[in-house]
Amino acid sequence: MLLLLLPAVIFTWLWRPPGRLLAPLRLLTYILVIAALAQPDLMLRSGSGTVVVVADRSASLPADATTRQQAAIRALQTRRRNNDNLGVVSFAARATLEHPPQHAPFSSFAAEHNPDASNLADAIRTALAAVPANENTRLLVLSDGRYTGTDPRLVAAAATAAGVAIDYRLLTRDTTSDLAIERLDVPPELRPGEALLATAWLLVPYEQQVSYTLRRGSTVIAQGEQTLPRGRVPLTFRDLPIGDSTVYGYTLDISIPADDPVPENNRARFLVSVADSKPLLCLTTSANSHLPAMLRAGGVDVVTARPEELDSRLESLAGYAGVVIENIRADTITASSQETIAAWVHHAGAGLLLTGGRNSFGIGGYYRSPLEA
Repeated sequence: MLLLLLPAVIFTWLWRPPGRLLAPLRLLTYILVIAALAQPDLMLRSGSGTVVVVADRSASLPADATTRQQAAIRALQTRRRNNDNLGVVSFAARATLEHPPQHAPFSSFAAEHNPDASNLADAIRTALAAVPANENTRLLVLSDGRYTGTDPRLVAAAATAAGVAIDYRLLTRDTTSDLAIERLDVPPELRPGEALLATAWLLVPYEQQVSYTLRRGSTVIAQGEQTLPRGRVPLTFRDLPIGDSTVYGYTLDISIPADDPVPENNRARFLVSVADSKPLLCLTTSANSHLPAMLRAGGVDVVTARPEELDSRLESLAGYAGVVIENIRADTITASSQETIAAWVHHAGAGLLLTGGRNSFGIGGYYRSPLEA
């Protein structure tokens, strides 16, 4: 619209009216009319702003991460202006708004987290939801950059498009000399009398002596020391579980004489089921439910239980082929049990079915629950 100024100036110059004041007056009139049609906006910088700190609380951070995060938050509180607000979101497997944006100071982290995951995308979404739209906002992410779940770059791009700046401070460990268990190749299920053959793949930073211990429950199956070369090195173990229908929990520990910068990845646990076939677990609160009988009529072995009777340990869940949740509200199953069931389904390939009803799905409180993901 402002491009109309050019022909207006040319028109005024070529067809100048008589008198010294009429031409400038006509040009000024053109400028005011065109400016009104353009509807300009004057953007004034707000005198206040909001900073939301997004703090990673997962197990991959260094040991002094909490101290460094709290020091960064204290520095923000000290340097902010009187009309600035500060919010804090902590996250691991899930995000929690610990300190809504306000002028009151943040004291300390209080939320409990499952540290075995790092859902950074959910944390950024939680931080954005805590701030009103069109407010001068910045996010400060305190993390090692490792994440699980949705790629946080998609959420960060949407935040940037909305005018929210995202800063970050990396809190990382020195992993150049880290010995780690990279993965396990283990059959999830054995037939009665079948031997277990398990392979652990280790990441060895340099040639060194490594001690290892494999336990089945509290029984030591294999133990020893080996000088391993640099690189990705396999360790193979063999065991013959005794039993016709049970679940065994194994634990592998490795160690080196020197200090390991990341000792958390020196232990791995896995489950092996020995069974001909597994029953289906049906969680129900109705004594008159017809679903278990219908499943049994179809040849399915079914075990029924009430939500408060659920043993949500992985060792117990691994004894079932899957779980059916029949018209039960989400708040009758603890959050930790839901997280364990979700991990069991995602990583072990177990089955999960939620039936319909007034206590199921969104109306039953499963929206954004661990089972929804």
